[in-house]
Amino acid sequence: MPDVTMFIRFMLQDNRVIKISVSEGPFKPYYLKSKGLKPSGVYVRQETSSEQIRKMIKDADGDIYEEMRTLNQNLTFSRAKSAFEEYGVAFSEEKYRVLGIQNTSSAFTNLAQILSDQCRHTIKIAVFADDANTIFKDSKELKGSVFSQLEDAFSYLMLCNQHPAELNGLQRIEHPDYPEAAIREALLNAIVHRDYSFSGSIIINVNSHRMEFISIGGLMPGLSSEDIKSGISQLRNKNLAEVFHRLHLIEAYGTGIRRIYSLYQQHSVQPEIQLTPNTFKMILPNLNA
Repeated sequence: MPDVTMFIRFMLQDNRVIKISVSEGPFKPYYLKSKGLKPSGVYVRQETSSEQIRKMIKDADGDIYEEMRTLNQNLTFSRAKSAFEEYGVAFSEEKYRVLGIQNTSSAFTNLAQILSDQCRHTIKIAVFADDANTIFKDSKELKGSVFSQLEDAFSYLMLCNQHPAELNGLQRIEHPDYPEAAIREALLNAIVHRDYSFSGSIIINVNSHRMEFISIGGLMPGLSSEDIKSGISQLRNKNLAEVFHRLHLIEAYGTGIRRIYSLYQQHSVQPEIQLTPNTFKMILPNLNA
């Protein structure tokens, strides 16, 4: 894979020797379908490695990570299929190319790997006993399809969201530590906008004063934190965002960050965005701290 027959020529020579000419194809690397896009399935003259394979894919497919062929072509989509069904959206092999799961050569893309049960990226959640985030109380690493990680991470974070209450006569009034919708939006933002070309995990830290969502990749070039707060959005993973939009998990116009700030509008403490060249951190303050 991909098909190489168009680049092969046979010629029977006068000395009864068959000459086979193989010209250079544009969609390197070519690989044994049974072994996939990994060193055992791709022949390179010297020192075959995954990095060489990735470079060939980048040179052939371009520099948009989610559209490039994934090294693992043996993918399954049981969790993705159930997620689509839950939201009433059709999911079948006929839809793979439209969704960006397969390219024009019918090879699975990196987007497919992210949505698949074999997703190599994870979310790590840690709960700390101190504000410096040095003393662990609990930690989890969530794996599997990005849909499984989204659901499992949200469920776990809601367990961390305490609801102290007060009584007003017979009425019980609860005051959650964090607005539920703010947790949802911060989690979705971290998943949809992170740079999946890096292998590191999304990090979520929780202590008694705040909840931190740290995703790899930083902002897209030309944007600032003030732009993000104003609702300006430039997508790094357009196809992934389109999938989440189809499932009505996100809005199409980058309203998530604005919604987070609006949920804190009546409170003295406010969310905070911290940026480095390669990370984006959204901090939700605990309203009951």
